Amino acid sequence: MVRLSADALTYEQAMARLAELEAKLQHLQAENERLRAVNRLSQQVSASLNIEQVLDAVLAQIAQMLSFDSATLLLVEEDRLRAVAARGFSSEAVALNVYPRSSQNSAWRVVQQKTPLVIADVQTVAGWENRHGIEKIRAWMGVPLIAKEEVVGVLTLDSHRPNTYSPADADLIFGLSHQIAIAVENASLFERVKTQRDQMSKLQALNQAIGSILDLDTLLQVLMEQIAHMLGSRRCSLWLFDETGKEAVVRAWYGVQTPDDRTITRFDVVRHPIIQKMLTGNQPLILDRVTPDLQETVWSDSSSALSLLVMPLRGKEKNIGFIVTDNTEKREAFLADRLTLAMNAANQAALSIENARLFGQIQRYSQDLKEAVIARTVHLTAVNEISRAISSIVTMDELFDKVTRLISELFNQARVSVALRTGNYLTLQRTYDGELEANTVPENHRLPIRREHILGRVLLSGEADFIETVETAELYRLKACHEAPTTALVVPLTIGGKTIGVIVVQSRSWLASQQQDMETLQALASQVAVAMENARLLQKSREMATIQERTRLARDMHDGIAQNLAYLLLQVDRALSMVESGSPKLESQLENISSVIAQNIEELRRHIFNLRPIGLEGGSVYKVFRQMAGEFTDRFGIQTHFETSGPEIDLRPEVESSLYRILQEALSNIHRHARCTEVWLSLKTSADGMVVLSIRDNGVGFDPARISRRFFRYHGLGLISMQERVRNLGGTLTIDSAPGKGTRILVHVPNL
Repeated sequence: MVRLSADALTYEQAMARLAELEAKLQHLQAENERLRAVNRLSQQVSASLNIEQVLDAVLAQIAQMLSFDSATLLLVEEDRLRAVAARGFSSEAVALNVYPRSSQNSAWRVVQQKTPLVIADVQTVAGWENRHGIEKIRAWMGVPLIAKEEVVGVLTLDSHRPNTYSPADADLIFGLSHQIAIAVENASLFERVKTQRDQMSKLQALNQAIGSILDLDTLLQVLMEQIAHMLGSRRCSLWLFDETGKEAVVRAWYGVQTPDDRTITRFDVVRHPIIQKMLTGNQPLILDRVTPDLQETVWSDSSSALSLLVMPLRGKEKNIGFIVTDNTEKREAFLADRLTLAMNAANQAALSIENARLFGQIQRYSQDLKEAVIARTVHLTAVNEISRAISSIVTMDELFDKVTRLISELFNQARVSVALRTGNYLTLQRTYDGELEANTVPENHRLPIRREHILGRVLLSGEADFIETVETAELYRLKACHEAPTTALVVPLTIGGKTIGVIVVQSRSWLASQQQDMETLQALASQVAVAMENARLLQKSREMATIQERTRLARDMHDGIAQNLAYLLLQVDRALSMVESGSPKLESQLENISSVIAQNIEELRRHIFNLRPIGLEGGSVYKVFRQMAGEFTDRFGIQTHFETSGPEIDLRPEVESSLYRILQEALSNIHRHARCTEVWLSLKTSADGMVVLSIRDNGVGFDPARISRRFFRYHGLGLISMQERVRNLGGTLTIDSAPGKGTRILVHVPNL
């Protein structure tokens, strides 16, 4: 009987381990070879921006790893895959094809799935395109070219032998696809730039040719010649709509025999489905299968054409006609860049046609236009001046006084009223009567909001209204008013999408047209609404600042003076007891009371100092901070250092005030909690407008992550106040602390 020793078993394990290591080594060698191939490919394709040279370099590298008989590079162009380069085919006409988006097409499946696709034998694939020139292909592989997470193209390899490619081969080429995609995208971008430059040159030539032509017939004939040469077309025709827009009339030809009595020069647009489709979508139509009847319509000739392009001529307000051009040589003549060029040319043509048509009208309307421009300029200037006048007003009363007077002056001393919504009523805040009868509309007059009433309708709908003739009594719901009728313009006051009131203008003579006056008043209403919101926010900001200061002062007095006074009361009671008992310690007790009183006096002085506005300190913020550091050292015996860095620039008042209050709060917290011996203050400014305030101590510190709710409840108001101040300035506040390592507060705010 043979027994296996432990050493024999260990040997088998070692051999298995060796085989595993050899497999890993082979994998690493394969990966290294792939990386070397990527590097070689990157070096080869990075030196060229020509798509053909890029493909040659790619295929030369792939040939070292795989065999293939033909290859094609396809680029994604919206809903088409266009072959831009190919190798191994009998002719370019066979390889350079265009494939519309289809889930049945193998290359499109590669695009949609973003993964390689291997077909072992194309004869087993239903629907495989087996046209002339590619019938020898048996095995096929497609690899997506992905750049920036988007498929930009597909590289296909073909073999005349089935089962040539495996998934491993696809993965190998897919590993190179990123470098190929980058090279292809760079080359494509270069080609697009060249194409765009060529298009711009052609469009510039077209513009030069037609720019100075104002005779319509001459212009149309030149347009046909230029567009035909630009697109390489054999024939072109230009059709314009008649006044009804229901019929199209041919106005110019190119490449067509001289029209005779049998030539169709007019046809019904409404009944022609192709023209209707083009006009409805307002996009050019490419017809790959041109019917003889359509060719007969546009050319008076039924000779064959590979494709037909119908382009709308879009004027400023509507379609004014269309251009038809054909192609008999290349099927891809109207794709991508050529189509863009054609549409740009059509747009230029439409503009030139309208210019020629409008040339006579411009002369007739020039005087009217001049007067309208003058009126518009006056209004815009007034809007600008009123906007500047009210931008610095910070109270509602002053704002309403200014607005009503200025708008009245703009609209020929009209009566102007501002009414705001108060619950279910509109309340007149201010009325300036102008040249109309004074005191007709009572101050603070209230009228219920009703949709059937003029002011209520504007308020509820948020849309301005122009009333040609209206009684003042009806406009304001007055019981007794005999003022003559006026014209009224009412616009809404809107803030944040919510209508809060209306502006009413009554006048007997308007400055310009109804539309211009309404636009002017609407622009002014927008400015007034902004000014009202600014005044409200400023008032709210002041109230919040006052509340914060009161909260901080209340907290400080509670923690300091209030507790000291309570302690003082106890000591006074004790002293009275000593007087009654004749205790010899009375004098010592009175001295203690005196000391507590002195401390309270000093505490009150500190609070008075903290309440002083920074503008009363008699110097810049740098001088004030330096003074605060010295006073903190003198009062509490904590050595406080202050330094500055950067230019001593002028800080905005709100920045100075906020930094001042933040430093106050921080020093107060240091005094009460830090138990430190030194404090370092730093104020740094930079040329880009950033201000940095640093406050650091060598105290006991704390763990911000483990701070107790009780501590934050009683001592966190200061931190909240500091954070709010910094946030309102668009800055950041950072607190860095650890037990036994002190605390550092870092404030970054912009001085912009």
